[in-house]
Amino acid sequence: MILDVRGLQKYYPVRKSFLSSSSDVVHAVEDISFQIRAGETFSLVGETGSGKSTVASMIMRLIEPTAGEIEFDGKNMLTQNGKELRETRRDIQMIFQDPYASLNPRMTVESTVGLPLEQLKVSSGKEKRQRVIQLLETVGLKPAEKILDRFPHEFSGGQKQRIGVARALALSPKFIVADEPVSSLDISIRAQILNLLKDLKERYNLTYLLIAHDLSVVKYMSDWVCIMYLGRGMELARVKEFYQKPLHPYTKSLLSAVPPIHPSIEKKRIKLRGEMPSAINPPSGCLFHTRCPYTEEKCININPDFMEIRPGHWVSCHRWDEI
Repeated sequence: MILDVRGLQKYYPVRKSFLSSSSDVVHAVEDISFQIRAGETFSLVGETGSGKSTVASMIMRLIEPTAGEIEFDGKNMLTQNGKELRETRRDIQMIFQDPYASLNPRMTVESTVGLPLEQLKVSSGKEKRQRVIQLLETVGLKPAEKILDRFPHEFSGGQKQRIGVARALALSPKFIVADEPVSSLDISIRAQILNLLKDLKERYNLTYLLIAHDLSVVKYMSDWVCIMYLGRGMELARVKEFYQKPLHPYTKSLLSAVPPIHPSIEKKRIKLRGEMPSAINPPSGCLFHTRCPYTEEKCININPDFMEIRPGHWVSCHRWDEI
């Protein structure tokens, strides 16, 4: 097991008004747990505001959790500081959602991709330049020598994302967090980037945490899938069982919204009531009960445990076996 997340929580205080001294609390992530095996791709899926990217930021130590534990490669990440944390960060890198915003417009390609090598004093000078050339060619930007001195505005969105992938690979990491890496790209380019990520995973035995909302991307890339809603895990399963035998009504509604392969195939759409509640004032009991078509009194009053129903298949629902 390369990553073990246990009971992770993140709360943000929010002042009620400019003149008020009291504040509310945003429940961004509410008690989520999962494990990721080395060499696999684990996807976190959910609507905007479900807490996926917040979980990724806590794993990267970009923000600190309110509670919980994060263990990477057998070590507690949350107790690491200084040199020990820098060593761990060599093994964990990130591919960002927006290639336009994640690259510094004032830095050349060579400076951008080579920055991690300089910051952690891995290499410099000619050695760094050769490593950058190798990385750029690995992600399909050839001939690399001709683009080293160019700036981000001279590249297309897909090329910029390839530069971002090259930067993530610079320190030869074991684990990569990919935060919706193709959502801002044209459809024709998405497949190219996804195929590149799959190829790199096999070539370098990488482990991915994929943040996504596109279930077709998740199906193509993943070994495991975890559905999040209002900061909590609703269902977790291997990708094949997730698509063939979903148990949670929220999962079923998400899958029903995926267009069929052929227009002649009829597919029943499961429509949810209303909108996702505010994370400042989450519902009592099951967080999903305000939108669930199968709500009963128990759902309103009691928050269901995250239970392992079948080996490797977890769900948080009182009525999973009735619907």
